[in-house]
Amino acid sequence: MPLHASEDFEARLLIQWCNANNVEIVHVPNERHDVRSLGRVKNVGIRPGFPDYIVLLPGGVACFIELKRKTGRTSQAQKEWIDRLDGLGFSAAVCYGYESAIGFIKSELERIANKSVEHVPS
Repeated sequence: MPLHASEDFEARLLIQWCNANNVEIVHVPNERHDVRSLGRVKNVGIRPGFPDYIVLLPGGVACFIELKRKTGRTSQAQKEWIDRLDGLGFSAAVCYGYESAIGFIKSELERIANKSVEHVPS
């Protein structure tokens, strides 16, 4: 892997892992737009800073990933969305590199599995 892999490279590896492990992941096309199109994209629901990925997990659970390359930076709008989603009860994280994102997904899957074990009637 390149020493300073691009975010696109990290994303491709994350998507490959999700596909190989039957994890449903959806990219939110929320990249930067030029000033001329900003009003139009806001009117159709694109929100600056919204996380890059929605991961759909068993039991009707969704979590959100803002994927950064390992040396990436998080914008204020991205931080605010992560906090807002957390406040709504969703798991949301900024992940630096695909390994971090995979670890986050695995921890969410483990949390779901443990929660369902706790609710098994005896």
